[in-house]
Amino acid sequence: MKISKNSKLKTDEVLMLFGAMILSIKLLTDSAVTVSLQYTAVVIFAALAVADIVRAMRMKPTDKMEFIRYTGLAVIFLASGIALALVDTLTMVRLMYVFYGISLIYSRVISIIKKRKVIVIIRDVIIILASMMLVLFPVAAVGDNEPLLFQGLILITLGVTVQTFVRLLGISMSQIRFDILKRIFIRSMAAEVFLGMLILIISFSLVLTSFEESIPTFGDALWYCFAIVTTIGFGDITASTGIGRALSVVLGIYGIIVVALITSIIINFYSETKDVRMTDNESDEGEKQEQAENITEAPKSINEHEE
Repeated sequence: MKISKNSKLKTDEVLMLFGAMILSIKLLTDSAVTVSLQYTAVVIFAALAVADIVRAMRMKPTDKMEFIRYTGLAVIFLASGIALALVDTLTMVRLMYVFYGISLIYSRVISIIKKRKVIVIIRDVIIILASMMLVLFPVAAVGDNEPLLFQGLILITLGVTVQTFVRLLGISMSQIRFDILKRIFIRSMAAEVFLGMLILIISFSLVLTSFEESIPTFGDALWYCFAIVTTIGFGDITASTGIGRALSVVLGIYGIIVVALITSIIINFYSETKDVRMTDNESDEGEKQEQAENITEAPKSINEHEE
């Protein structure tokens, strides 16, 4: 399946997620923020600038707005890296979020100008308003109130991390064809297999709560059976009696078979559906081409008939 250009993972988002994780760990473990954090931030923003410069150079002549977007982001990130290398640590932490917030706002404004769709505008305006916190909070939290600044920066860091993670998750989920999966469940036996697995897990959980002393509650038994069926096996709960171990073996074998069966069903039906859709598209294109040829040949036949 071809991934669209807008759905590809962006280098700057991945790098900023990595940088936000590093910053979260540093701020949570060391309130003084060591010099290594400053070097890390400079390297991250320099990498972002290089990535956006490469993107701008790869843009087609027709994509002027995208060229302006990536060029502007490269300038922002390059200025960020230079500024972060020259200031003290506390000011560096402030500037890091200010520059990143400015880059988010700039990118969203370009997106609004380019697409001009109502849904896109509403989404980008919300992101812009949320990004303003990255710019305004570090600037407002000045003075000697450093604990408040660091607490706020921790919250902002977690917010940036969650925002980036949710966006990457959305990009990944957008590649899943849920309409095809729904058709698979309707046409195949996958729904029945899932229902049978659910009934078996509940039944075995009830039995284990009666025979296993190490599994006193139904919730623990349900957790244990789920771990066995999915072949994960966390190991926090184990069966100690002969009946419990026998049931665990049966449940484990059933889980291996069911996972393999469901996987094969989904793959087979997905490939069949994809082939059918490709065949339909080819036939539609053939019909359109034939109609176009008939339209172009119609005047010729009329002229020949008149002559």
